[in-house]
Amino acid sequence: MKKLVVVALLLALIAITQISASTHKTSWSGGLTRIELYTYKGEPSKSLLKRHKITLPSPRTIRYRVRIHYSIGAFDFLADIAPCWAHSEVFVSINGRVIWKDEVSTSNYRPFVEHWRFSRIVSGTIVASSLTVVIGEKVWFEKYGGGTSGYAYAHVYDYSIKVEYPDVVQVSASEGGAVSPSGRLEVWGSYLAVKAAPSPGYEFEEWEVSGGITVLDSSASG
Repeated sequence: MKKLVVVALLLALIAITQISASTHKTSWSGGLTRIELYTYKGEPSKSLLKRHKITLPSPRTIRYRVRIHYSIGAFDFLADIAPCWAHSEVFVSINGRVIWKDEVSTSNYRPFVEHWRFSRIVSGTIVASSLTVVIGEKVWFEKYGGGTSGYAYAHVYDYSIKVEYPDVVQVSASEGGAVSPSGRLEVWGSYLAVKAAPSPGYEFEEWEVSGGITVLDSSASG
C-alpha cells in the first residue's frame, strides 16, 4: 500500500510548542506632553509624536484598536484687527497613513474653537508584515494679517493601543491524497484542525511537521 504524508509548516512569530498555532496580542499605552504655540514668540509650528512598532516574519492580517483621549484648541484674540489663523490637530497614523484626525482652526467668524476632553476609538485591519502606529499632536499658524494675538494647544492625555495577529501555517499533502483545509492559513484561536484523506490505493502514514508544530491529537478512521 502506498503511503500519504501530510506536511505542515508553521510560519510564526515565535516557536509554538503545540499545533496550537495561536492568536498573539500586543498592547501599548501612554500619553503625550501638552504642546502650546503663541504667535508673539514667532514660532510657526510645533509637533510631538509617539511611535510603536511590531515586525513579523511574513505578511498576515493584523487587527488594531486605538483609544485616544485629548483636547485641542485654537484662539485668535484680535481676529477682526489682525487675524493669524491658528490651527490645532491630533491624529493617528497606521504604517505612514493618517487614518483619523481631529482639527480645529480659527477664522474671522470663529476666533475661539476648542474640543475639550474628547475621546475617540479607531479600529481596523491591515495585511502587512509590520505595523507602525503613531499618535501625534500638531499646532501651527498662518499669519495673514501679521497678528500677534494667536494661541493654539494640543494635548493627548492618554491613549491605548491593542493589536492582534495570528500564526500562519502552510498545510499540504504529498502525492496520493488531499488535506483540508490546505494552503497558507491564518490561525485565529488556540489550534488548527486539519483532516487528511488518502486517494484510492493509498493509506495515511504520518503527519510531517516543522517550524515548532506539535500535533495535539491524531486519530484515523476507516
